[in-house]
Amino acid sequence: MQFGMRPKYILFLLIATLGSGAAESFGFSNKGVELLRATESHILKTIPEPSDVVFDRETGHLFIVSDRGILFECDMAGKVIRKAPIEGMDFEGVEIKGGFVYVTDEKPRIVFKFRKSDLALVSRYKVKWEGGLNRAYEGITYNYAKNCFIMVAERPATLVEFDTLFHELHRYPLAAIDKRFADLSMAGARWHEGKLFLLSSSASALFNCSPTDYSITSIKRFQMADPEGVDFDGVGNMIITSDNCRKIYYFKNISNINHQ
Repeated sequence: MQFGMRPKYILFLLIATLGSGAAESFGFSNKGVELLRATESHILKTIPEPSDVVFDRETGHLFIVSDRGILFECDMAGKVIRKAPIEGMDFEGVEIKGGFVYVTDEKPRIVFKFRKSDLALVSRYKVKWEGGLNRAYEGITYNYAKNCFIMVAERPATLVEFDTLFHELHRYPLAAIDKRFADLSMAGARWHEGKLFLLSSSASALFNCSPTDYSITSIKRFQMADPEGVDFDGVGNMIITSDNCRKIYYFKNISNINHQ
């Protein structure tokens, strides 16, 4: 999404000012919801409009995608190591599976498959989504419990399962699973240690979900504007990217995030 200060960024500022009462407009209150604070952050000086992030457990590097249609490989502080030579229009989600990096391009409804070793483009897959150009697929991850890719559409909040060639399998309107998803803009998705995490940019919230029926197990919230990407490093520290802040955040020692 290529804009300056977005309405959801202004909405975040209102939430920070008004507290839990404003949060209830999203369908859930802050009561019993843990507020997470970052322990470290880095400005992404050379990555314009960072969207999603994924941690490469083989190299210890990060792959970050930009709304400008660029795939970057970075160190843990966000310093660019290299970037893919082939660019798209509006990269929003990124996932690693096997020796490949998968990237969602929101506006043209395309999934790019890059070879991780040299970032050469291997394949493009066309996927379907009805609605506005900037309301399509955002996050992507692989659901190992159901052996399929999943992508989340921003609005209306929807989770869609795909096979490995990106033929659509099933659609799940998230508000039909849990009303707390109603009226949210979704941004990221990530599999981690048997759990599925869904990230809402509008509510600055992380939903810990069942990977089989996508029901909510717990909710965490952040004090930041416009979180768009989420992953976990090799020791379980959480990584969040923020588009409007142009930063990467680390949340360390989150010992119970997978157990609630």
